[in-house]
Amino acid sequence: MGAEDLGLSIYYEAGMEADYNLTRRVIGDVFGSYRQDKYEELDPVRRDKATRGGVGLTYTYERWLSSNINFIIRTEYSYRNFDSNIDELDYVENRGLLTITLTRSQPYRSGR
Repeated sequence: MGAEDLGLSIYYEAGMEADYNLTRRVIGDVFGSYRQDKYEELDPVRRDKATRGGVGLTYTYERWLSSNINFIIRTEYSYRNFDSNIDELDYVENRGLLTITLTRSQPYRSGR
């Protein structure tokens, strides 16, 4: 199954995202969206609906190991439901994500 030309799509989309500082270093967030697509150039007309939602938790520790390194770890869960009037395209997706990021607290500069 590859990419296909579906023609012109008319779509409506709405979403929301909110986060809250639980502590100085921990941020919790919640997100969600809804999208509806209509492909009128196809026969029969194709209508898709996608609903997505999830939660995340981010922990940030600045100057990790007494250095200029910031340590950020994030865990996230998301759910997606894709519903189409073409039944073989329907699916449900549950996804977990763990991200670890190390960044310098001071940018590295070179040159003159």
